Amino acid sequence: MTIRAEKTEARQGERRNWQEHVLYASLGGAVIALAVIAFVFII
Repeated sequence: MTIRAEKTEARQGERRNWQEHVLYASLGGAVIALAVIAFVFII
């Protein structure tokens, strides 16, 4: 039982890390999109 619980916890930890990566990727994409829009308006 303890082994199964540890595996479940590890899987939840991986999912949490994956969600953080997606969050940072979407934030980075939004920043790049805003920079491109600002760049176009300046030119």
